[in-house]
Amino acid sequence: MAKKKPQKIIVTRQPAFAEYVKEVGLAPEGVEVTDHATVDSVKGKHVIGLVPVYLAAHAHKLTMIPIITPPELRGAKLTIEQIREYAREPVNYETKIVD
Repeated sequence: MAKKKPQKIIVTRQPAFAEYVKEVGLAPEGVEVTDHATVDSVKGKHVIGLVPVYLAAHAHKLTMIPIITPPELRGAKLTIEQIREYAREPVNYETKIVD
């Protein structure tokens, strides 16, 4: 029996980032998007975005897409065109809590 894929959630404060994630096929239309993640919202899910390690440790998997912007754009709302220009290849992580 095939393993069920974990539910996906996009965590971002950049609306264009969520659009880009769907555009490149990492998440389907209608996927949950939030700008504020909690342990409960990420637990057991495939998280796409940037979250603190303590939250990533509760996720099934974390996919980060590095967005390498010039210094003058750091912290700014980016357009979809800027996301496309500055996005790099996605990187997948699995984290866990250890003693």
